[in-house]
Amino acid sequence: MWLVRLTIKKPMNQIDPKWFEEHEARNGEFRVKGIILANGAFADGSGDG
Repeated sequence: MWLVRLTIKKPMNQIDPKWFEEHEARNGEFRVKGIILANGAFADGSGDG
């Protein structure tokens, strides 16, 4: 099992919303295949735990 933590370097309002749509679609495919067991944003929405 692997744990991957990604940190967003830009403020959230500077990131193209299309990127999030594509990212979530890809994660959905991986969840269906059992590749991703759990994922999600940080509770404070900062992108930096």
